[in-house]
Amino acid sequence: MIDDYIRAVMTQNQIPGLSVALVQEGEPVLVKGYGLANVEHSVPATEHTVYEIASIGKTFTATAIMILVEQGIISLEDAIADYLDHLPITWQNFTIGHILSHQSGIPSYTDASNYWEITYLNLSKSEILALVTHLPLKFQPGEFSAYDNTGYYLLGLILEKVTGQSYGDLLQERIFAPLRMNATVMNNPSDIVPHRSAGYRLTNSKLVNKPYYSPSVTYSAGGQLSSVEDMVKWEQALCGATLLKQSTLDLIWTPHFPNQGDDWEKLRYVAGLGW
Repeated sequence: MIDDYIRAVMTQNQIPGLSVALVQEGEPVLVKGYGLANVEHSVPATEHTVYEIASIGKTFTATAIMILVEQGIISLEDAIADYLDHLPITWQNFTIGHILSHQSGIPSYTDASNYWEITYLNLSKSEILALVTHLPLKFQPGEFSAYDNTGYYLLGLILEKVTGQSYGDLLQERIFAPLRMNATVMNNPSDIVPHRSAGYRLTNSKLVNKPYYSPSVTYSAGGQLSSVEDMVKWEQALCGATLLKQSTLDLIWTPHFPNQGDDWEKLRYVAGLGW
């Protein structure tokens, strides 16, 4: 039944190949691939196939931040200006906690008017941030929630500043190696990556190779490759006290409502938010 459903969805949406993991009560009950990982060479997709996982990678960034919070190296109440220089004045007052909960009010660089014109360029981090540093905040920190890539880009810079490691090396040491997520790496199109899938898109209902997308644009906002096998390990780590204490995991899984005056204080109390 599951196989029939997945194949029907693939046919309906013209998906050439994918890999699926179904987990029940923390244990995988199905981990397999369907269709092709590479259409031109007729390479089947399997449970080992490696894909670009985009914004799922934000969970790695958030976890690395929380590891440092547990160690007392940083705090959720710290302003990002405590760690990063040359920020716009309007960015001075939001905290690491605001970023993690998408409540900083900072514009997302992926919403910049010329974003899709520069995704094929290998840009510096300052050039990426320059897409939005001149723009006003969308709202005051903590006032509302709005999904944001810029904040998670900034968290990567903070991680590098605090630890003295590159973002990729930090994730490898603190997350991927301990969990034996051997297929999970930072995306570098020039690297030889075993089981890497090809990328495709539909253009006028025709399947074509996807255009080049620079890893400089994704970075700590979603620049990783992984497999469904590794995603099972990651799901287990986020639901069990493996990398983080249970109290920290409880905080991570707690809804963080934006500040709406008196009602916010009631919500904060009821939800048991720690920050």
